[in-house]
Amino acid sequence: MKETTYTVIIHLEETGWWLASVKELEGCHTQAANLRSVRERIREAMSLFVEDTASVRLKEVFV
Repeated sequence: MKETTYTVIIHLEETGWWLASVKELEGCHTQAANLRSVRERIREAMSLFVEDTASVRLKEVFV
């Protein structure tokens, strides 16, 4: 099975909250108070768009 890679854009707001969005999935985004949580939550958000999020590779881009 071919592994699919998605690009996750991660940004730290001035308020201290982390924002993440998936470039290839319009409308797929989340926020959290720390980096670990935003990584977990973006996979949860992706589950609304992708059937098996455990098998995808995420390429993180910090902006």
